[in-house]
Order: sequence, then structure tokens, then C-alpha cells
Amino acid sequence: INDEKMVGALEIASFHILEQYKIEFLKDVAKNIAASISVLQVNENTQKLLDDSQHLASELQSSEEEMRQSMEELEAIQEEMARNQMELNSVFSAIDNTWLKAEFNISGDLISANNKMTEFTGWTASELKVKTHQSICTDPSKHQEIWEHLKLGKSIQMNYPITNAQNEELWLGASYSPVVNNAGNLSKVLLLGENITQKKLLEKENEKNQAELMNHMEAINKTIASLEFDKTGIITHANDIYLSITGFTLKDIEGKSYFDLLPEKDREKPQYQLMWESLKEGKFFSGEFKQTDCSGHEMWLSGTLNPIYDSDKNLKKVMLLAQFTTKSKQKLNELSGSVTAMKGVIPILELNKDFTLKNANPLFFEATGYSRMSLKNVDYKSNFKLGNEWTLEGVLAELESGKKIETEIQFRTNEGEWTSSVVSIAGVQNLDLELDKIIFLFVGMIQNSLNLKNAN
Repeated sequence: INDEKMVGALEIASFHILEQYKIEFLKDVAKNIAASISVLQVNENTQKLLDDSQHLASELQSSEEEMRQSMEELEAIQEEMARNQMELNSVFSAIDNTWLKAEFNISGDLISANNKMTEFTGWTASELKVKTHQSICTDPSKHQEIWEHLKLGKSIQMNYPITNAQNEELWLGASYSPVVNNAGNLSKVLLLGENITQKKLLEKENEKNQAELMNHMEAINKTIASLEFDKTGIITHANDIYLSITGFTLKDIEGKSYFDLLPEKDREKPQYQLMWESLKEGKFFSGEFKQTDCSGHEMWLSGTLNPIYDSDKNLKKVMLLAQFTTKSKQKLNELSGSVTAMKGVIPILELNKDFTLKNANPLFFEATGYSRMSLKNVDYKSNFKLGNEWTLEGVLAELESGKKIETEIQFRTNEGEWTSSVVSIAGVQNLDLELDKIIFLFVGMIQNSLNLKNAN
């Protein structure tokens, strides 16, 4: 026993009764043993406590290191969250400054709207408090379609007209996004939109212009021939008028080039290559074009070759719009031949509207004895004597009304002699349908001139 604590038990046996001093000695020995054992136990407990203390200190040190690292990570996370929050605030600010924004609860009641939305709708803050989604999207079918998508957690875009506070029709391009809570349930709806009124007006104007263009093209296709080429000159389309007159089918000429339509003798001429290069540079050509029909016969067209551009100002195609003038060309050639023949047998004098010389043929110079230079100085008012009391002013008035005159005329020759003839007088108009020149056809002047020469 040590300090009233049982340490252990020691059993001693003897064949003799122990004397009292021996008993006392044994007690002292037992006490010393108990004290030694207690000391050993205390030392063991102390060592154990020391070991535990060191272990706890080590664990504490590790915990402190982990806590320090956790604090550093927490600070980094907080800094990152602060940066993200700043970026998020910037995004929200940009959205507020750029987009029309509104929020609705799951029942469709408007719970917030930014300044852009209030400016767009013209509603006041108090008016906004009682608005619903159907106040903005008044089309029931579109409202239902939008809300069905949102309830399924899907985003949707929709364009529709709205009527603002001033009773004006505006167009909203809206993008709807569902906002869910932590449980994944729809909590509210976010609308981001833009004012697309001008875009819609332009679309309507474009549709109107497109319809007018289609009407014009339909009218053109019913009245004149048209051919379409790609930018290299390959035929891509021809209308019915062109096909019916030339005898081609669309299959016959699709894929052929502009040059395949030319008469064979003209295909290598450089002016056609230069013309096509000029078309690709944006120039257009108007005039007469010679081509061949399905049988190889030459034909004439009068019209324009026009470059057509797309919205990016790139050459898309070239279009030929023309009328067939083969018969007119033939008649013109015949008329030209007739005029040439007439100039060879009849004296002809051409005067300007102010009765000054414009031209005369060689027969007129021969019959009157004038040269071109001397004829310019002739006063026709004093050298012309018209029958039936005609004056040159009266002739001019008659011709301006579109009429022709046939009468007798006396004309003073270069030698001062008077010669007479039957004259046919006609006016020629310019492109503005104004009188451009006066033509005198002296039908009997040559015979009279010859008779005069024989008499002399």
C-alpha cells in the first residue's frame, strides 16, 4: 500500500512465528516495494501522457496547417467569387443598358422590368405592377405556346406585336428563359428582348417591293424576251417568249454560253469578249444584238444587257431584256435600200427647222448648179416659190402637225434661172417627237433642168 492505494500483495510463509521486529521490517520492505512500484507506475503514466501530449501537439500542428491552407483556399474562393460577382454585375448592367428585360412569376404576373422595357412600353411603374404576360403578348396562342415551353424547362424565342401606352403598334423580339430553384422547380421567367419595329417595317417594305418586282417581272415575261446568264456568260434561264420565237427549248440552251448564240462568224470577234468583261465591271449595254435561232438563222433583238448584284454588291447574274426586231431590221434595211435608190434618181434637199441647209444629194447639186458651199448662203424664202399660195412658214406649221405636202415649186438655180418641179415635202421628227428637219423631194426637177439646158 502506498499513499493509501493498494499496489499489490506479497505473500511470505515461515515455519516459525515471526518476531515483531521482523514483521515491522517486512512492512517497511513492502512499503518500499509499493513506493517503487508506484514510482514506476507514475513514470509509465507520465511517459504515456507525454507521448499522448506530443501526439496531440503533432495532430494540432497538422490541423493548424490544414486550417491555414483552408483559410487560404477560402480567401482565394472569396476573391474569385468577388471577381465573378463583379463580372456578373457587369453582365447584368450591360443587359440592363442593352436589352429590354422583364421578370414574371410562374402565374405570368409581371414582377420587375428595367428602364428599357418601361421606355419601350410607355408604362409607368404603377401600371407595371398590375401587368401580366398577356398584357405584353396579347396573342393567346403565342402566350400559351411560350408558357408550355417554359413549364417544360425549355427556352423559347418569339416575335410579336405589342400596343404601347400611346396605342402605337410596336414589334418585340423576345427570348424567354426559365429560372429554377434549388429543387429544380420553375420559380420565375426571364424575358430579354429588343425593339424590332424598324426591322419589321423594313421587312414589310421589302415584301411589298418584292411583290411589285414579281409583278413587274411577270409583266416583263409576258411582253418581252428575257435571258439570264451567270457571271461567266453561261445561260441559266430563258422565258417563254424567247423560247417560242427562237424555237429553242430551255433544255437546248441551258448551260450554253452567250457566245454560242452568236452567228459563227462573230463568235471570235474581240468586241463581244470586251463587252462581257465590261458587264462584270458593272456596266450595262443597250442597243441591238444579233443572235441565231434554233435553225441557225440570224435574228435581231433590241434591248439591254444588265448586270444584277446581290445584297453584298457581288455580281450575281446578267439579264438580257429585249424585243425581237428582225422584221423591223429587215424593213429598215429595205427602207435604207429604197432611200439609197431614191437618192440616185431624185434630187433631195434637207433643211433645218430654221430653213438653213442641212444636206443635199449630188443630183440636187447637179440639177441646180450649186456647190455645197454656195448652197449654204442661199436665202430659201426668196429662192423658193411654192404653188397653191404656200409659204415656208405655212409649210412648217403643216409639217409640225404631222402632215405631208405635195405641190409645185419654182427654184432659182445657181445661174439665176428659174426651174419648176413637183415637190413632196415631209418632216422628220427626233426622239422627243419634235420636228428635226424638212425634206424636199423634187420629183420633176431633173427633166426640167435637162430641157432648160437643151433650150440654151
